[in-house]
Amino acid sequence: MKILVFEPSGGFWPYTPNIAQALGKVYINDEVIILTSENRKGSTIDNVTLRAECRGMEENLKRSNQIKWLANRVLCSLQWLSIRRKVIKEIKPNILHIQNTPTIFDQFILPIIKKNTRIIVTVHDVLPLMQTKIHSFKSLKKVYRTADELIVHSASNKQELINKMDIDKDNIHIIPHIMDNFEESKYLPSETQAKEKLGLNQAYTYLLFFGSIRKSKGLDLAIKGLAVLQETMDKVCLLVAGSPHWDIDMDEINKLIRQNNLEEKVILQLGYIDDSMVDYYFIASKIILLPYIEFHSQSGVLLQAYKYKRPVIATNKGSLGETINDDQTGLVVEKLDPALVAEKVKELLENEKLYNTCANNQEMVIEEKYNSNIIAKMTMSIYERDSKETL
Repeated sequence: MKILVFEPSGGFWPYTPNIAQALGKVYINDEVIILTSENRKGSTIDNVTLRAECRGMEENLKRSNQIKWLANRVLCSLQWLSIRRKVIKEIKPNILHIQNTPTIFDQFILPIIKKNTRIIVTVHDVLPLMQTKIHSFKSLKKVYRTADELIVHSASNKQELINKMDIDKDNIHIIPHIMDNFEESKYLPSETQAKEKLGLNQAYTYLLFFGSIRKSKGLDLAIKGLAVLQETMDKVCLLVAGSPHWDIDMDEINKLIRQNNLEEKVILQLGYIDDSMVDYYFIASKIILLPYIEFHSQSGVLLQAYKYKRPVIATNKGSLGETINDDQTGLVVEKLDPALVAEKVKELLENEKLYNTCANNQEMVIEEKYNSNIIAKMTMSIYERDSKETL
């Protein structure tokens, strides 16, 4: 079987290489190919052929310049689909597994591909937070309905697809988000060493806000929660690590920090975080914050927290609350209230038994629920369902 994993933007990383590598490892007689962004050139993935041939989008373009922004997205989208057409013609895959695609165009192309290739779509976001003409509701719905099978990461996402897109429930399959590839023998620093590497104060406790910084991720809520927390726990800091997205006004964030006298308590490490530094940020922190104000899916940062045995505090958005409650790996904030965020942080830091239970549960579910071999077998079962190839 030949499996072409299509993720042209390079944004669903490391999820895409992780699922591809897991498939290549478990099913060594099958060929797994990733077609992705040219920005991923140089990456090496065991048991997988990487084709980094899709044009990279200009991320620095502001949406305020609508013409340039839209032109760049359209040109990239057309190039992606042209490259995919060439690769499909060349390798003739049995499976096209889509992670992301410009649905405005693909709604017309996929029905043609479907004649000879089985189409699987992983729905990371049922409805993108920022709907554009490239990903309109109508085109998303048509792509979802064209696919042979859809994969989601939670029951709430499945129900959302049924309710909003009128998809047959039998064609929607829940497969947990795959765990990051993680070498058990890999050297990991101690918390003291991690703080030293990052230049952090050893006497303080750190909360981590990690990853791309979008308005929907609730950095302002985290800062306001920290301000409330200072009244009873003044040796807690917020460590922010990641690249600001165009939709967030960092001047307003800095203003909020000053207004709450948190200049010494909010550490902003803005920009791309190299893979070699990720260990240090998670290990230096006691709690991982996911204070989303809007969300429709699952978070890769959540599973990164599991990997480092760092309990999580998240708002009940998307499938975050559902996952954390099911796994018992942290605490869920039911309302977008800074006081409630502060309350949950305080509870987790002061209750050592609860903290350790959450951390131990993270280790357990990694093996029992998010194990790459298990996820690979679940994914292959979807590929083989009424497959066009005799297996």
